[in-house]
Amino acid sequence: MFMHRCGLAVIVLTVTGCNRANQSHMVRLVDLFDKAKVEGNPTKKAPPSAAMWDFTKASKDSNDPMLGWKAGDGVTGLKLVDGKLTGSSTTDFPIIYVSRPKNVDVKDMLDSVQVRVRVSAGASVGVNTGGAKPDFKRIVSDGHQSPWTIQSPLSQEKEFQTLTLPVPRVVRMNWENFMLRPTTVAGATFEIESVQAVPQKELRAAIRSGVGWQ
Repeated sequence: MFMHRCGLAVIVLTVTGCNRANQSHMVRLVDLFDKAKVEGNPTKKAPPSAAMWDFTKASKDSNDPMLGWKAGDGVTGLKLVDGKLTGSSTTDFPIIYVSRPKNVDVKDMLDSVQVRVRVSAGASVGVNTGGAKPDFKRIVSDGHQSPWTIQSPLSQEKEFQTLTLPVPRVVRMNWENFMLRPTTVAGATFEIESVQAVPQKELRAAIRSGVGWQ
């Protein structure tokens, strides 16, 4: 009799526990969040990027169709063709460069660089910053000995690709010249639709208010 009662008790407890488990439900914190209580949501669109060179759009200055970009070392035939900055590499370390836009916040930090490009050959695209009068002979020599840290590998597909080049160290936006190495081989052609130096403030401003993980 005692064993029979114990068996019934175990069955009752098991059934009760199963019923409670079936009745439980998940509560997501995001469902309890009242979006109406969020303060400081932007009411206007973010201003255009201060360091964005979009060659697919016509330049505001008819005398400067290449938006200030110039051939540095190892580049020939740099020109704008059908909304693309094009050129050819004559060495394995070609460099094109541009001066810092006047409206860039020099106290801000560089977060990343985005490049929309198509290259006929090469392993990667790299970026570096420098002073007002770049010494390309020294820059190329140093670059061969110590590779540029801001870079991204190129896809083997010969189509346009959007590359994001992360910045692994602290780089302020107070550079005088912004240099781009579009390929790593001589005899390659490159076409660039846009280049954007993304500062940290612009990146944070683009994040919408609300629930999320950062």
